[in-house]
Amino acid sequence: MSMILPVVDGLRTSLRNVEGGLDMLWEVLVDLIDNKFGDMFYDDELCVATVVGPRFKLAIFDDDDGHQRAFEATKKVVVDAAEAAAAAQASSPLPSTSISSLVRVPSTSSSTTMQPTPIPSIFAKLYAPSTATPQPATLSDKVQNELNLYVAAKPISHTACATTWWAANSSTYPNIAAVARQLLAVPGTSVASERLFSKAGGVITKKRNRLESSKADTIIFLMENLL
Repeated sequence: MSMILPVVDGLRTSLRNVEGGLDMLWEVLVDLIDNKFGDMFYDDELCVATVVGPRFKLAIFDDDDGHQRAFEATKKVVVDAAEAAAAAQASSPLPSTSISSLVRVPSTSSSTTMQPTPIPSIFAKLYAPSTATPQPATLSDKVQNELNLYVAAKPISHTACATTWWAANSSTYPNIAAVARQLLAVPGTSVASERLFSKAGGVITKKRNRLESSKADTIIFLMENLL
């Protein structure tokens, strides 16, 4: 899944850089690619799958709008996944164990209890507890920082294995790694589409070739899911 946008972008870039030959033909091919696959760069899921791929990240998004859109889409997906994981963990917490059952605290009698030494008034300010409590970073801020570090790191070689890289770096980018495990595990296969093409060939035949597209979709859907 993370290869779709890089392949389209690489093909488009290669055709634009061709020198010699039929220049008009290359321009026509680039226009056809833009018309056919241009909307794919606005698909949030494909953008996120590309960004979490350590071989590409944001490299294929040339303009600032596409760069920012892909970054924000990835941030939203990572934040949503982290919140869902936190909610699932909160709904089924691990059994808590009392600290007193793990650590044996020696008993002390009142006669041996040491009383704290009073602090002289001139030093009270030095030892007074701080009233300013640091505000904990929100989950969105944590994901933002994590994404900034991840994007700033150098992409790996295009011949390297993305899943192996994530296995070694999941502790560095834990929230992004959770999303990468879901998206990069999608197998690249055409079995499902080939199966649908075969069923469509049995629905639309020479003797039944005037079906409306909506009706043909319904029949193929029923054949795929009910038969």
